[in-house]
Amino acid sequence: MPLHGGDIYRFIRSGGIRLDFSVNTNPLGIPDAVLDALKTHDADFALYPDPCCRTIRTALALYEGISEEAILCGAGASDLIYRLCLSYRPRRVLICVPTFSDYALASQLAGAEVVSYRLSEQNNFRLTKAFLEKITKNTAHTIDMIFLCNPNNPTGLLLDPLLLTEMVQECEKLSVLLVVDECFLPFTRANSLVSSKMPKNLAVLKAFTKTFALAGLRFGYLISSDSTLLAMAAHAGPCWNVSVPAQIASLAALDCRQHVNQARDIIEQEGPFLAQGLRELGFRVFEGDANFLLFQSDRRIALYEALVEKGILIRSCENFQGLDPRYYRIGIKQHEDNEKLLAAIQEVVHKL
Repeated sequence: MPLHGGDIYRFIRSGGIRLDFSVNTNPLGIPDAVLDALKTHDADFALYPDPCCRTIRTALALYEGISEEAILCGAGASDLIYRLCLSYRPRRVLICVPTFSDYALASQLAGAEVVSYRLSEQNNFRLTKAFLEKITKNTAHTIDMIFLCNPNNPTGLLLDPLLLTEMVQECEKLSVLLVVDECFLPFTRANSLVSSKMPKNLAVLKAFTKTFALAGLRFGYLISSDSTLLAMAAHAGPCWNVSVPAQIASLAALDCRQHVNQARDIIEQEGPFLAQGLRELGFRVFEGDANFLLFQSDRRIALYEALVEKGILIRSCENFQGLDPRYYRIGIKQHEDNEKLLAAIQEVVHKL
């Protein structure tokens, strides 16, 4: 079965992982208010969950400034990506690579042909106007759906807002469904595409997996002004996909905006610290805007394996299309943990 990062369970028998940098969740962890809410309402865990997620959708509508009818909740963004592809049944899907692998996997499962647009390493994997030209030249007769990640995973780069606006307009003109994944956007200072006047061809993915470190509880939501699209996606998978604990935790998390602001401050301070430390150790760092860093070794060293022996897990990027075993991704944590990571990498490098 396909695996992402964050698979710490495979190391339990060998002593386990003390520091997991392979995941890129909020460095502050789960807010205390969320943990308190889970403890307070633990008796509700015996109930079936609300299949329509009514309470959390009402709260999300106020949070986002949109209608409740424009929101579909799911068990994380991945659940919604698969539901969207399986219900929409695109013929050809355009993605840029490297990016999150589920866009291609879900599209292929739905029977679509995936068209990959390779981002240039020489341009630090930044998306340019050439991608817009790719959309224009292909037209709606060949491309049905486009996935974009903003900021992109694993490069961490934000899309140029003017270019993104042009893409939304071009896709609307060509009747192409544009799906923009904003799961990492709260860790930046960029603006969301979500508004009360979104065109029907635009769908935005969000999740609390990263924002509030709820990876184990699985909660995400899809926003679209196309009610038919949301209804089809809702019926493309099993009922009760969002558990009672996930709904309780997510509702409590909506009152924890300061938690995200504090995490953003940490990321803005610790990102450059980690980048500088990695450069001093001889790595090429692709500085982005998100809560993680992509870096590259100029030689094939067994960094991943060496750090696992020290109880530290980083993300090998060899299974990202367009990358190879020389590339790694690390989530940005608090200063003490970041220092431990750099010290461990220094030990590995000096032994070579």
